[in-house]
Amino acid sequence: MREKKLPCDALIYLGTDFTPSGWNTHNGEFTWNAANFPDPKRAIEELHALHYRVVLHIVIEGRHLTGTAKDACNGAEPSGRTPDNRWPDERSVGCYWPYHKPLFDLSIDGWWPDQGDGLDAPSRLNRIRMYWEGSQVWRAGDRPFALHRNGAPGMQRYGAFLWSGDVQSTWKTLETHVPVAINTGLSGIPFWGTDIGGFIPTAEFTGELFVRWFQFGAFCPLFRSHGRHWHLHLPWGWNDGDGGPPETPVFKADPSELHNTASVHLFDRARDDGDRSADDSRALDPLSRRSPGGRARRRVPVGPRYPRGAGHREGRDGPAGLSSRRHVVRLLDRGSPERRPRNRAHDRSRDDAALRARRRAGADGTRQAVQRRARPGTSDAARVSRRGRHVRSL
Repeated sequence: MREKKLPCDALIYLGTDFTPSGWNTHNGEFTWNAANFPDPKRAIEELHALHYRVVLHIVIEGRHLTGTAKDACNGAEPSGRTPDNRWPDERSVGCYWPYHKPLFDLSIDGWWPDQGDGLDAPSRLNRIRMYWEGSQVWRAGDRPFALHRNGAPGMQRYGAFLWSGDVQSTWKTLETHVPVAINTGLSGIPFWGTDIGGFIPTAEFTGELFVRWFQFGAFCPLFRSHGRHWHLHLPWGWNDGDGGPPETPVFKADPSELHNTASVHLFDRARDDGDRSADDSRALDPLSRRSPGGRARRRVPVGPRYPRGAGHREGRDGPAGLSSRRHVVRLLDRGSPERRPRNRAHDRSRDDAALRARRRAGADGTRQAVQRRARPGTSDAARVSRRGRHVRSL
């Protein structure tokens, strides 16, 4: 990826059992798989030298997880299964969290706490809280990263990310994920993403579906490609002749660069979202009477809210105002997957008229004008506008 100049912040290593040979000996264990990582410290240092963060996948099962990371451990508890191959129903955070310490000492940067669907609601919150508070004990001042499989409103207070789960690689799934992204943010969970391309491959998993999903992912707070047939989840994986057509649609603009450009804004928003429970996948016009049919649920505004750019702010608690650089993205308006994207001439006069109307109305951050209504029957994955003027089509 570095040779191809593709932006990438982190590499995630899956645990053994979900893959034939992962980073650890078995799911739930914190011991390195020596066959893959004979020298974990050196491997992590080499990845850090290439400016990658290293994230590890870890699994827990059971019914109850109690306490906090600062509690003392009053007994011996396994990190994974017991000798009779069972997951303990009862665990304490005070005994479970210390298993992470040797990996912290190797400079692991983040965690993917998977599974845990059997945990009750308080235990799920304890797990989310553990990765925030426990990380702060050993790395005070750092922003911990943890990608969780499950959670609830309020998890953003612990900087927790959520993804949509092991979804199928279909056009319908991609279409459905646009309102899911918006509604998840409106529900108070702003840090959200998907398995780009879908996790479970189907006959619809083609190069075009991957490209369109890749474009959608650029506008999600979490931009992450993951799934079975892993080589097809690499940006260059479709041109090797395996698992699909040898040709792949070409990006007119690299969505990963677009996401990378917005990263300063996303970091800024992440702090605000934790403080104020705002959402990074925001819905357009949620209170507008002009959208009684819910058209706004398929449109996502992204970009800096600060008038002088993403790197500037007047003060964390001051009014941000309406950005002059707000982007508006339109995504998959019930398009037909069989129909190729249409190339239409852009009607700039309509955008200019909408912009003038917006200025007269004095639109604010809650109620905003949409320059063009998405037309049914198109499969355009994303169209970006800035200040009412066309910038690019992806």
